[in-house]
Amino acid sequence: MISHYEVLGISPSSSLQVIKAAYHALLLQLHPDKLISECESEQESRCISSEATFHSIQAAWEILRDDRLRSIHDQELTQADVHTSIMFYDELDLEELSVKENVEDEESGTPCYTHLCRCGDAFYLPVKDVIAVQSSIAVPCRSCSNHILVRVHLSGPPSGNFFKDESVRK
Repeated sequence: MISHYEVLGISPSSSLQVIKAAYHALLLQLHPDKLISECESEQESRCISSEATFHSIQAAWEILRDDRLRSIHDQELTQADVHTSIMFYDELDLEELSVKENVEDEESGTPCYTHLCRCGDAFYLPVKDVIAVQSSIAVPCRSCSNHILVRVHLSGPPSGNFFKDESVRK
């Protein structure tokens, strides 16, 4: 995954002022209108790549200037780093996990999605954590070193009736 920070040549801890300054400097350097005279005398492929670079810079600015979108981008980068450094026992869609009211996260007391691990214990994913995730999340087993990658495809937060197995609700 290409980081918007890399596109602008800044660090992830950069302030909005630093982001804006990097964006404007690259914008002045690579704006397509500035390159028109060069494109008439240069190769067409260079002009196309300059335009693509300009669009990447524009997209980076749009994401990093908005606190909510920047936070989502940072989460996606973290998940991408985790995905490359962890060997996953399995990859599952969220719908493949079970949700039970009597299985709760020890810290928050909220219901959890669960999936059995080959060690005999289970993977626990608190429902509250699913709401904050945009694409996927690495979930460790509580007893061994296994992890599963859970793909999340939510169009909105789970409703009050999100249990797959209605018999569990009794």
